[in-house]
Amino acid sequence: MKKFDRRKFLKTTTFSAAAISTSGLMSGYKNHDQILEPSLNYMGDFSAPKLETIRTAFIGVGARGSGHLKAFSNIEGIEVVAICDLHKDLVESSTKIAKDIGNGDKHLNIAQYYGSDKSWIKMLNDIHPDVVFISTNWDNHAPMAI
Repeated sequence: MKKFDRRKFLKTTTFSAAAISTSGLMSGYKNHDQILEPSLNYMGDFSAPKLETIRTAFIGVGARGSGHLKAFSNIEGIEVVAICDLHKDLVESSTKIAKDIGNGDKHLNIAQYYGSDKSWIKMLNDIHPDVVFISTNWDNHAPMAI
């Protein structure tokens, strides 16, 4: 009897399961003929001009969001321009943190949005940041990202 190779067994069954589970994805896709429709623009070679300062906004500055804010506020070339959360105290404390990190040189004019579950929409319409960090619960995160 051959020696049982557990590692080989796990590799084989994992790859087999992956192949079987994904094999029906493309055949079940309703618009499979539109996957690479010629009228669509290929974006692989796209490059945007370099930004000297990246204007950032944050949605959700609770435990995880405030950590992201602290980390990104320390990066050269990042300017925090807006913070949004449901809770005023979180927005105010995060604004203070960013301004303290900026040492009076950056993060000076941070717009604050709070109090409504739609405040983030107003923030985006008012500020038009270059990048937005979304640190909300999953139910809100996906619609905001879209």
